[in-house]
Amino acid sequence: MYDSLLIARYIMAKCNELKEGNSDYEYSNTKIQKLLYVLYGFYLAEKGRRLTDEQPRLWPYGPVFVDVFNDISENGFYLKNTKEERFIDLPKEERKNFDESIEIFGTLKASKLSAWSHEEGSPWARTKKEFGEAWNIPLKDHYIEEYFKKRL
Repeated sequence: MYDSLLIARYIMAKCNELKEGNSDYEYSNTKIQKLLYVLYGFYLAEKGRRLTDEQPRLWPYGPVFVDVFNDISENGFYLKNTKEERFIDLPKEERKNFDESIEIFGTLKASKLSAWSHEEGSPWARTKKEFGEAWNIPLKDHYIEEYFKKRL
């Protein structure tokens, strides 16, 4: 498992790199949350284990990685490129897979990604149905794995 902040920083760096040629890669805290959720979901579906040490939680606007949310809220956005030494802990093959997902989903607006994360049958919707508005409940990994396996 990786530190959720490391993966979020990687997403920011990759978006910064990609937005040089395409403003669709502009991001916000919400968009970083949804892209992290996408990476988490596909990783879980492909490898059968969590990507990060932190699970996404049920928040009103979709799945949220609370440590990442708080870090971005407190420290803002940073990192200009993916070539920095701080990503040495992410193997090249992992970064290649992350890059593919970021390139595809990163062009979507945060509102579109949020709407998608709320769709009927999504892990967020299933958790909300089960727990109501008891916010901050972790989304069950088996819900996420099932959902993303259908999208591989």
